[in-house]
Amino acid sequence: MPDKNLNQTGPSQAKLNKLGGLLTGGLLLELALILLFYNLAKNTLNQDLAFFDQTVTGAITSWRSPVLTIVFTAITGLGSATAIIFLTFLTAWRLIFYLRQRWDAIIFSIAVGGALLINHILKLSFHRIRPAPPTLASAYGFSFPSGHAMDSLVLYGMLLYLVWINFKPGIKTLCFSIFVPLLVMGVGISRIYLGVHYPSDVLAGYLAGGIWLIGCVLGLHTVRRLN
Repeated sequence: MPDKNLNQTGPSQAKLNKLGGLLTGGLLLELALILLFYNLAKNTLNQDLAFFDQTVTGAITSWRSPVLTIVFTAITGLGSATAIIFLTFLTAWRLIFYLRQRWDAIIFSIAVGGALLINHILKLSFHRIRPAPPTLASAYGFSFPSGHAMDSLVLYGMLLYLVWINFKPGIKTLCFSIFVPLLVMGVGISRIYLGVHYPSDVLAGYLAGGIWLIGCVLGLHTVRRLN
């Protein structure tokens, strides 16, 4: 007779093997991003990226016009702490009470809250002063890495992942999948356009956000597979 216990544990072991492969790939990607962030931070502190920052900033600020200023001010607002916190509470509430996905809500909240905290710690660690006035928006605190870039990548990236795992593929999912990267990119560009961040700040925000986002996605994926 076939061993019933073997039949029952076979699929579970296959799932664990697949999960292990995914976690290994994710951790390798995180390691690559950590190395990129380290090199970027080192070059920024050594002023090796001054020409890059000046060139990119000059190109983007040359677009300035009254209409674009209104557009980029609105876009940058979607990456503000106020918008981030509001959308986090709204999403967590819907996950719990509408989709009944408690773990999704918990890890989503940890992801966004952790991004806000980590960015604050990084800013205090590097102490980079923001670009000199005049600027088109008010900004406080240190400059490196960009909190808007990091926080928006984590928030909207997690939202996109939650859409992928909770809803069937369709035109709405496709549109959201296109919209999110454009929005996150727009938030980063808006910080340079408004004169409150260097391009290297924005890149560092994306790298730091990517490292944390991958970890949170892997964490949620693991919890879902093991429960």
